Amino acid sequence: WHTETKYINVLPLKGGINYDFKDVKLIHGVRLKLILDKIRILDDKEFFLKRKGDFVFRALVLPDKNKKLIKEIQIPEKGVIKRSDKPGRNDIDLGITLFEGIAQESLLFVIQGTEKDVISPDDKLNRYQRYFTGNPQKWFGRYSPTNGYLVKEDVGDWQVWYRIVRM
Repeated sequence: WHTETKYINVLPLKGGINYDFKDVKLIHGVRLKLILDKIRILDDKEFFLKRKGDFVFRALVLPDKNKKLIKEIQIPEKGVIKRSDKPGRNDIDLGITLFEGIAQESLLFVIQGTEKDVISPDDKLNRYQRYFTGNPQKWFGRYSPTNGYLVKEDVGDWQVWYRIVRM
């Protein structure tokens, strides 16, 4: 159990301070962290002469369907990530914490990638989405495209590696 304090009234009393905890709300969630470790580009959406695509990703994490707690981040914050789709030159190592907080019963994780173009329209990559529900204790672990057959972490033109850890 964790507590979230909305308001604590501090009442000065002779000989010390008395705390009034009447507005303390109990939260039965779990403190966790979602860390984006790596993205691998499988299709850079470029013709063979350019050699590398210019990528931008937007990640969103929404705990417990509470829009007040939504976390959004653009990767990179400014500019683009240049990557090929050739093995050995297609990994984007990140190690970015996308969410750090309490989740009670659900966690939505979405990443949308775009390959930016100057001359032609931008290319949208397939969207990654995973919706965790139930007991947050069961969400801890590493998620990658090597977890099994037809895993969600392989979205066709790119792959994602991340982990959910206890705080």
